[in-house]
Amino acid sequence: SVRSFTISQCPSRAATVINEITHLKVLRSNAQASQSALAVIADYATPINDMIALNELIAQGTSDAPLVNDVQTLNTLSLAKEQATQQRALLFNAFKQGVFADGEQQALITAQSEQLQDLTAYKVTATAAEQRSYNNVVNGPLVNNAQIIETYVNNLDTLAIGAGALGISAQSAPGQWYNAQSGQVNDMQKVETGIASLIVSRAQSLKSGAQGSALVTAIVTAVILLLVLLLTIAVARSLVGP
Repeated sequence: SVRSFTISQCPSRAATVINEITHLKVLRSNAQASQSALAVIADYATPINDMIALNELIAQGTSDAPLVNDVQTLNTLSLAKEQATQQRALLFNAFKQGVFADGEQQALITAQSEQLQDLTAYKVTATAAEQRSYNNVVNGPLVNNAQIIETYVNNLDTLAIGAGALGISAQSAPGQWYNAQSGQVNDMQKVETGIASLIVSRAQSLKSGAQGSALVTAIVTAVILLLVLLLTIAVARSLVGP
């Protein structure tokens, strides 16, 4: 069945993700040596996509609505955070080089659009508490600064933000943008971790409930079988007696 096939995938998918995590040092070294933000994003795409795919398996084969809903919410937030990190890399590299490399500006626009779509999907499945958590946590000066810088670049189509109203020098632009956008990414991860904790708690509760239910079912079944046996003996005696 689809359920058994999906469950059988979990160990292999988990092993793949664990193996990829152990090689993150290699990815980081390559990223630090690379001059292309697009190449770095491509290198990280495989492990990130595998992690998100592994998350999706959690909701497969279960009819528990809260668990399925939280898994969907976690996935959309993870996707939105991934788009935010891509924007961080693309604009940081552009500020560093003083110009957008081929394809980087379009990739930035695409990442911004997809982040908005993922956050819209997040609001559809997130509970009221999860929406409040996002609004309260993903907030503050760093998040605001990141939005201001990105909006300025989008509207004026220039990386020379030091010459504009923001007053950020060309030398400090990469660092200020990276710190600001990292604040947003880190805040999103806090909300993401909270939802993941809810999923773990719910799964453990379902597991305990299933074990308890199985025990009760076994006891009831044994009692019923015992009653049936006693009734059978009684009927047999009543028939043999005459």
